[in-house]
Order: sequence, then C-alpha cells, then structure tokens
Amino acid sequence: MTASTPSPPAAGGEPTDPVGEGDAATDGDTVLVHYVGCLDDGTVFDSSRTRGEPLTFTIGAGTVIPGFDAGVRGLRPGGKRTTRIEADQAYGRRNEELLIKVPLASCPDGLKAGDVVRLSNGAVATVDSVADGMATIDANHRLAGLALTFELELLGYQQLLLDPPPDGQERFIGAAGCFWGVELAFQRHPGVTATKVGYTGGHVERPVYESVGTSGHAEAVAVDYDPAVTSYAALVDLFFERLGVSATTLNKAGGDEGPQYRSALFVSGPAQRATAEAAVAAASSRLGAKVVTEVTDVAPFWLAEEVHQKYLEKRGQSAAKGETATIRCYG
Repeated sequence: MTASTPSPPAAGGEPTDPVGEGDAATDGDTVLVHYVGCLDDGTVFDSSRTRGEPLTFTIGAGTVIPGFDAGVRGLRPGGKRTTRIEADQAYGRRNEELLIKVPLASCPDGLKAGDVVRLSNGAVATVDSVADGMATIDANHRLAGLALTFELELLGYQQLLLDPPPDGQERFIGAAGCFWGVELAFQRHPGVTATKVGYTGGHVERPVYESVGTSGHAEAVAVDYDPAVTSYAALVDLFFERLGVSATTLNKAGGDEGPQYRSALFVSGPAQRATAEAAVAAASSRLGAKVVTEVTDVAPFWLAEEVHQKYLEKRGQSAAKGETATIRCYG
C-alpha cells in the first residue's frame, strides 16, 4: 500500500506570527501543518489548504525533504512563517544525466511531451519530447532546480497514542493488511461508534508510516463499539470475513506483503482471547488450511498520520451503516 502524502521542502527564517498556545515545536514532535507552496512567479504548485487536510509529520524523522523541519521548528500552535528556499535545500538541482532516451517502440502508444509516466523502478518521470522515433524521459523531480516559497502554519500536535474507549464502550483491535479497507468495513458495521487506524505490536516508539515495515508494527484498526448493539464475536467474524484466505498467508494480505501486513487479533482479557482463539480454529477448519493470524495481548497503539484516518470515506466511499458496496482500496 502507498499513500499520497505530500512532502514539501525546507524552510528557514523567523516566524512572522509565532503567537500561539503551547510549547514550541521541536525534534520528535508529530505536527499538523498547513502550507501553501509557490514558485517565484507566484504559481501555487501545492497546497494543503486546497486539499482541506494538513500535512502530518514528525520533525527530524526524515519524512519531508531537507529543511522543511527547520521551517516548522520553533513555531507554536497558531504560529506562521513564510520562507523562501533555494533548490539545494528543496528538490535539488537539475541533473542532465536524468534525461533518458527510450525507443518509441518500447513506450505506450500515443505517448506525447508532457505526459507523466512511471518508470520500472517506481519513480515518476515526465516525457520531455518525442521525435525521430525516440522519447526523451526526464527523471528529475518536476520542481528540481527551482527556488520555492512556503507559507507555513503550525496547527498543533498529533495525539500519538490511542485513548481508552469511552465509558460504556468496548474495543476490538485487529490487523488484516492495508488498514484503509479494513477500517471502512468496520465503520459500516452497526454498533460501531468510532474507528482509528494505527500501528501496534512493534518494538520502537513513535512509528511512522514509512518505517512500519522495519519497526515490527502491524497496520491495525481500533474499533470502539456499543456492546448493547454488537459484540466482540461479531466483530471477529467480520474481521475474518474481510481477511478471507489471507488468514493463511504469513505477512501477506491480498497484494500487500511485509510484516506490517500480517494478520493479528490484539486481545484484552481472557474473554476476548477465548473468542479470538476459537475463531482462528474455526477459520482453519473452514478454509482447510492453517490460519496464521496471531492472537496476542494488546500493545501500545500508535495513531497513524491524519491522512490515513478514514482514508476511503474521505475519498468518496460510503461508511453508512449496513452499506454493502464493494470496498475499493486502490481507486
């Protein structure tokens, strides 16, 4: 699974409006930032405000391009800063060696200058020109060689760990591969009152999306529910329905592979454990193969970045109770 999380560049300079409540942002803080990025001619090339969703990242974690950390560091919630950064601290200078000529016979039909293509290594490139039976592909970042100006506003800090369920509510936690579709399936279930996606079962603190493949965490969903309307057993049944034959594949769910995509039930107390273990045995019998879904005690649940929360609902798929439309994870 990949998320289209923007990675704006670096900054410097003094806050233009640092007034706000709370501590100043520093390394290790997970922050929510609105930004507008402009070229020198005033063209806006990216804006979290247009999307209506702030960027979430951890200062100093290396998940934004160099210097953006510095642009936010020192701001307090509500503080703002406008900064101009040079190419060296943004997307780098243009590299003419990244202009690659490819025979048109090896390219998709109808290729033309300006088209955006994906290379065999997964990188995104732009068609620079098409002539004489050859296509020139530019693998430089589209903003390479350009100075960029950013208007930044620190909205606040992301909560890192999941709170306990509200009084009168109970909680189910499970990992069944990519958490986007799993969350939507539970959102639709009658009796579910809240869902959060995050990372659990790992060995490091403050995991981020980019690191969960090596941190030992699983992508998981925490589901709060009203026990007067539904039950833990019903949610476990939904879990295995969603998981399907992926319950028998270690570290693999659908087309997603890696330890972060393993299946697991994180249980709280002997009653949940007994229900989960019985469901694993029943699934093994039903599928005619060993189910590799872990049943393990609950562990710290680190909330995923805001971009991942209710990801599919925010992109137009219905989360209405009882909805039966097919869940589409990738478009």
